[in-house]
Amino acid sequence: MIADSRLSVSNIDSRRHQHANIPCRYIFHEPDPSFFLTLTLYYTVTAVNKAGLAYVLDDADAALTLFAPTNTAFSKLPDGLVAKLLKPIWKPQLVDLLLYHLLGEVVPVPYNTRTYETLNEETIVIKKVTKNGSTSSVINDQSRIVTKDLPASNGYLNVINTVLTPASVSNTIVDIVLGDEQLTTLSTALDAAGLVDTLDGEGPFTVFGEHFFFFE
Repeated sequence: MIADSRLSVSNIDSRRHQHANIPCRYIFHEPDPSFFLTLTLYYTVTAVNKAGLAYVLDDADAALTLFAPTNTAFSKLPDGLVAKLLKPIWKPQLVDLLLYHLLGEVVPVPYNTRTYETLNEETIVIKKVTKNGSTSSVINDQSRIVTKDLPASNGYLNVINTVLTPASVSNTIVDIVLGDEQLTTLSTALDAAGLVDTLDGEGPFTVFGEHFFFFE
């Protein structure tokens, strides 16, 4: 796994304004291989390309705020999860994960606690946290923003130190069914059929509402 380049404030500030006319994706995917963000966000770049979402970040007419995890952030995920998400069969989950890191509006990192809806239609909460005399912005009480408000022609890029995991990645089918009051009948049926342990496994599975089938 490629290690992070050192996050140098001087490097960031020297580059910050020269990318204001470049779409979000090219802030961390420019031709200069020495640019620290190209290495630091290598796995974000790979994931965006695998998910087929480059066109979203390239859209000159878009208004976006991207929270891009570092390589180290991806390395903190459970063993095998990154490789799994990069497989074609798991592309919907990869797309959902990446859209969970993207806002459909240009939003500077707030000074007060704020909740935002992401492009996968879930929400994130950003708030200020002070620890050992140092104050930083944290997303969902788990991911610290290490570099904020890098301007692009179509929004802002923020670098974060922990990958944000939406329900599609962190929850199994069983977790989703049990957590939805509208699916109590399906929950009962799964239990009666002895399928709870199966659908709580590795998968992949697909379940269809009232008349459901699963595929492995």
